[in-house]
Amino acid sequence: MFGRFVGLFLASLVVSAPAAGQIVITLDTQPGASLFGEHRFTALVQSQSLVTQVEFYVNGDLVATDESTPYEFVMDTLMYDEGEVMLTISAYNRDGESAKLDVKLTIDNALGKGIEYHIDRANEAVVNQNWDEAIQICRIALKIDSSNNDARMAIARAYFGKGVYDMAQKFAEDILADDPGNTPAKSLLSGIGLRQAFSAVESGMDRDQALDTLASAMKMATEARMEVLEAQIETAAQAAAGKDGGPEWFAYVDTLISTGRYSTAIGELSSPMLKNPDDNAIANRIIYAQIRAGRTQAALRSLREHEREGYPDAYGYSLKAILMEHLGEDQAALDAEREAILEDAGSLGVRTTQAYLALRRGRGGALQQITRSLATSEGQSPITNYYLAAMYYRQNQFQLSEKAFQAALLADPAMYDMYIERANQALSFLVANALTGKEKAYQLRFAEAFTQAALIARPESFEALTAQALIYLYRDELDDALRFAQAAVQAGPEYGAAHNTLALALSLTGQSFEGVAQMEKAGAADPAYLAGATVPTLNRAWDYFFRHGRTPLIVPPSSGS
Repeated sequence: MFGRFVGLFLASLVVSAPAAGQIVITLDTQPGASLFGEHRFTALVQSQSLVTQVEFYVNGDLVATDESTPYEFVMDTLMYDEGEVMLTISAYNRDGESAKLDVKLTIDNALGKGIEYHIDRANEAVVNQNWDEAIQICRIALKIDSSNNDARMAIARAYFGKGVYDMAQKFAEDILADDPGNTPAKSLLSGIGLRQAFSAVESGMDRDQALDTLASAMKMATEARMEVLEAQIETAAQAAAGKDGGPEWFAYVDTLISTGRYSTAIGELSSPMLKNPDDNAIANRIIYAQIRAGRTQAALRSLREHEREGYPDAYGYSLKAILMEHLGEDQAALDAEREAILEDAGSLGVRTTQAYLALRRGRGGALQQITRSLATSEGQSPITNYYLAAMYYRQNQFQLSEKAFQAALLADPAMYDMYIERANQALSFLVANALTGKEKAYQLRFAEAFTQAALIARPESFEALTAQALIYLYRDELDDALRFAQAAVQAGPEYGAAHNTLALALSLTGQSFEGVAQMEKAGAADPAYLAGATVPTLNRAWDYFFRHGRTPLIVPPSSGS
């Protein structure tokens, strides 16, 4: 691009016309210039007669011909040895006249600095999203060693970032051909598959075929991501062995939490919590994990113990606000939220808590304000995009919601919260439009694609199991609905939506007495919304799940406190 600009700049200069029979050639690259990677040359040719052809030679070999201005040639310096090279430009006009320009240049791709030097530079360029620079540097690294998988990975990521998915796929597949167990390559390949699936859905192809493509891509992406997460857990566990309470142990616990292994994290934190209930770092982590695992009462006990022995910080008050909200103690929730904001309004834990509470309370203005603020500072975060997807959907801005959904999954293909939200949106479309027949069947299949991906990411997800039970209820497949609702209650004994859905499934399968008894458990699980409620209709069961069935999604304490 730089070469083209210089060439056009030269062409815009006012110069004297060449004398009759004379052709003047000007090059945008100075003699002796050092070249690396790909270099674009732009030549300016002045002639009183029409120029018919310009030829480019490297060391006497014809390498390119151009018949129209701007006269350009892109030289891949990696095709040549390091050192001096002669570029020759020959120009011809309609009168049979010609001219030649010789320019000595130097090729210097710094091959002697070794492959690690170039890989480090390439990875830095990828981090900074300088895709073209990263690709150039990676090509130099692969010139040194064409089979180096670190260089292949860097260039695959650069092509993926640039949106050139076929090239990204090629290099990822090259890695897997050499190392079939390479989890980063699998993860990248799954991301490419997701991108291609999203494009298929948007392309207007047969919708059943597009849905099959999307479902397959989400399954592959989730499975690949889970392999990566398992590897992270194993590495963190090995580093933490025998180092209880140290930085390595905290890193291990944070890895468990960030990968959704909440029960294991709770087990690790239980003893330290008993010994040091005043420690914010320990208390915040165990309460967060208990909330995410659906253990509301255990989280409340941990909070009370922490408040007796210590002083919650901003993140701790955020967790308290969430718990109070779930218990129906509205004023206590507002007070805790206010304390969190006063302690540290800029904390990501506080801000994502505000987003969650606004969404749960149905306060669209507050949700928009905090979510857009998050998008400004944390636009790449999957959690931010989760709330953007939810917000835009409620504003009927479906394309923007879909864009946020895609961004969240590309950042974390195993984000089961996002899959559940998308399934819920599909059910919302079904209910709002009172779909029947083939349209209803398609929409249910669409929703199921997301619940299945969520269950791959977290088989014990009581939210995903509840969503799947609702899908079966809409299909009137009552035995399967009952089975999934029972599994949801078993996985989340304190999850109101699971009890509410199971009560309906029991009633519809002729177990009315059991259904009424189940509603008592639903009321105990969510006294704010289900206490005293009767067995719901199907649409009411779904509506409760849509409005109140989200498990709080906020940044984990390691990055939010």
